[in-house]
Amino acid sequence: MKKICLFLLILLCFTTTGFAEIQNQESQKPWKYCEEIRGFADTKTESMLTALNNDNYTDFSRDFNQQMRESIPVNKFGEMTAIIKSKFGKYISMEFVGIEIRENYITVVYKGKFSQGQDSVLIRSIFTQDNGKIVVAGFWLTPLTAAGNTEAGK
Repeated sequence: MKKICLFLLILLCFTTTGFAEIQNQESQKPWKYCEEIRGFADTKTESMLTALNNDNYTDFSRDFNQQMRESIPVNKFGEMTAIIKSKFGKYISMEFVGIEIRENYITVVYKGKFSQGQDSVLIRSIFTQDNGKIVVAGFWLTPLTAAGNTEAGK
């Protein structure tokens, strides 16, 4: 009886150690997803913001899905960039804030710095897949104060 108890105790120790290792490996997976998402999101968002600075619709819309192309056609781009530049100024930099993963899309949020004004700007880029390619399905710039942040410039 003692041998059986000892055997079960040893078996339990090895099993617990094995489960702990599996759990540790599983807990690392979300961070890999974050790195993968940031790998494309940071680049595409930075490219769009730089294209806004340069008034370059081709670069701005390079990764748009069809719905985004229809929402922001080339003939509306000049008007849109003028509004953005008058409200925020030119894009300077962005700082990663977070990722929200939904069933059909991913939202990546940044805090942006622009040349005009002290307040930071909330930058949201929405990504989805279209025929296996990652495309931009949404893009918003909002003053952090308008987004409900009372400490926007801090």
